Amino acid sequence: MNGRTDDSGERVRVADFRTMLAYAQQHHIGRLTYWSVNRDRPCGSSTDGDSCSGVTQQPYDYLKVFTQYTG
Repeated sequence: MNGRTDDSGERVRVADFRTMLAYAQQHHIGRLTYWSVNRDRPCGSSTDGDSCSGVTQQPYDYLKVFTQYTG
């Protein structure tokens, strides 16, 4: 899960996605995905936590990392 997770205080940041991307590239992982793209944007004043990441980011920052994966 990108951003704030269901585990209190845990954050998965864009830098963590870069680390996952590097691992996947090194080990030729068959598929690289995440939960959930609808949360791949910053929260606004009236946005609930299920539709935003809860961390400082630009829209689709996480997706932009994973789209670099070519297998």
